[in-house]
Amino acid sequence: MLGDFKDHTENLQVIEEPRYKLESFRNESTQNLYQRRLDEKLMDTEGLTFTEIYNNIVDSLKKATQKAIEIQEAKRSNKIWWNEEIAGTIDMKKKKYLIWLHSNQDKHLQENKAAKNEVRRLIKTEKNNAWDQYCQQIETLIGGKRCSEV
Repeated sequence: MLGDFKDHTENLQVIEEPRYKLESFRNESTQNLYQRRLDEKLMDTEGLTFTEIYNNIVDSLKKATQKAIEIQEAKRSNKIWWNEEIAGTIDMKKKKYLIWLHSNQDKHLQENKAAKNEVRRLIKTEKNNAWDQYCQQIETLIGGKRCSEV
């Protein structure tokens, strides 16, 4: 059984659903459009199994939402210390956390803690580097003008 679990955790990935601008759903015209799209997508459920009915409802809701409500843009970090290395390390930390949640084993808990510590260390290092660069820029200013001798 443990072998089966390892096979599934190797392919584990974080599923990211799009975020929608739900504020637009307050508008009556958006609600009407959503209702029309939902009516178009829902199938007749007679003679279908429970799983087929469930999948039909979920798919219909997703498709109607995609057509009626705008997708909210992903928030991008505007921090000067943020880079791709930090983003990749955070993604790895999330995967290790999910593996630990599914297995609840001490080994995976330790890996999760190590990944969290690595993220903290990396962020701390990048923030310190960014702060050092900023301080170095300030030190080159004398009387409001840049000094080229420093």
